[in-house]
Amino acid sequence: LVSANAYLQALAAAARAESARAQQQTAQALLTQATDMKQAGTVAGIDVLRAEVHLAAERQRVTATANDAEKAKLQFQMQMAQMGAPPA
Repeated sequence: LVSANAYLQALAAAARAESARAQQQTAQALLTQATDMKQAGTVAGIDVLRAEVHLAAERQRVTATANDAEKAKLQFQMQMAQMGAPPA
């Protein structure tokens, strides 16, 4: 039961990491759009700055969720090793 929980935790953490990567890609696209619109003169520079800040926050979230996913994976592997399962 403990190893099943660790496995599900690892799967959930991996899904959160993938979601964070998708959000980062969206933030990158929004920054590109804001930059293009500023060059066209349709938005103010503050909008580009907001998009840059949002992208930086998403990059940090990608790093944090990737680390969490790796920790969850290692926790699962430790649980399996304690049960005598061969390493993956």
